[in-house]
Amino acid sequence: MRRLKVASFFLILFALGCGQKIPSSKQTGAGVLKIAVVETERIARLTGKTLPGETLPNTGNTTKYNVGGTDLGIMWDMEDGRIGLFFGDSYGNDFVPVGGGPGKATDWRFNLLAFSTDTNISDGIVIDSMATDGNGKARQVFPGSEKSHTVIPTAAVHVNGADYVHYFDLKSWEGWVTNFSSFYKSGNGGKTWEPCTQTVFEKGSKFSVAALAKKDGYVYMAGTSTLRTSPVYLCRFLEKDILHKKNYEYWNDLKGWVKDNEEAASKLFEGHVGEASIFFNDHFNCWMLAYLNDQSKNIELRYAKEITGPWSNAETLVEAAKFRGLYGPFMHPHNRSDVLYFNMSLWAPYTVFVMKAQLKRITDHE
Repeated sequence: MRRLKVASFFLILFALGCGQKIPSSKQTGAGVLKIAVVETERIARLTGKTLPGETLPNTGNTTKYNVGGTDLGIMWDMEDGRIGLFFGDSYGNDFVPVGGGPGKATDWRFNLLAFSTDTNISDGIVIDSMATDGNGKARQVFPGSEKSHTVIPTAAVHVNGADYVHYFDLKSWEGWVTNFSSFYKSGNGGKTWEPCTQTVFEKGSKFSVAALAKKDGYVYMAGTSTLRTSPVYLCRFLEKDILHKKNYEYWNDLKGWVKDNEEAASKLFEGHVGEASIFFNDHFNCWMLAYLNDQSKNIELRYAKEITGPWSNAETLVEAAKFRGLYGPFMHPHNRSDVLYFNMSLWAPYTVFVMKAQLKRITDHE
């Protein structure tokens, strides 16, 4: 009965929303606005070598830094004229695409960091530099713990004059078991990073994997477990409280914001969410969430007037049928129009591409 009351409440809010459809996928009256994905295209290769027959521009030129195979490309605004890009497990220039993943490549590094000042990304994202070692090759940015198999960045944000990256310390890919998740902090523009040991998300946390966005003095964190079968949850904290977990507030669809109680966090909508990216789109005056749906295998997009929902039904952003092994839709932080630019990983050939999606706001009677 409680669920029915909540659903009724959301129906009332719907008329005030940003064109979102209620989770039951029922259509409301004529004239309600919604957002549709018109077209999505791959516009550039960001990492690795250009493959035979490939005509895309290779704007990242990562082989210059001994980066052949890699994934993710998580972007955030460093607020100094640069965009930071974090990559996951990475391999050297001897990387050869196989059926999926790294194959037998050498020079394995858990994570890498790149920087870009490119402001015209309609033809791809130019990487200006990377965090490198003494030989000019991309270096691992932060290490693992004694029990870790790898350390994977999931999201990053700039607050209080410093950059923070959320990551998970992985124990085993079998079951995607983590040791814990936490933050690293850089106070010198990404040159060095220190662990934030006072802020830890335990194994199995609803925020083992995160997506971060800033608005009106708050940092919002959409979280999931490491498994792609997880629903998505939400918490928020003041920018100054990023390392004060006791001041985090978790969204509960019955109680509202609940302080210092992760267990109170309720899922934002039904469905599987993997490698999410959340942001506020000024053009549509809506929050948007992009993610991999492990059931449909597509990358999907949802939107909502309020970050707490109700969230729209899923729109297909990228079809799995067109891109084998797609994942990780990490949005460019300057997406403020009806065009979205984002990085997308492909398990085969284990690399990152720059994508462009055209959106359109329409009414139900169109």
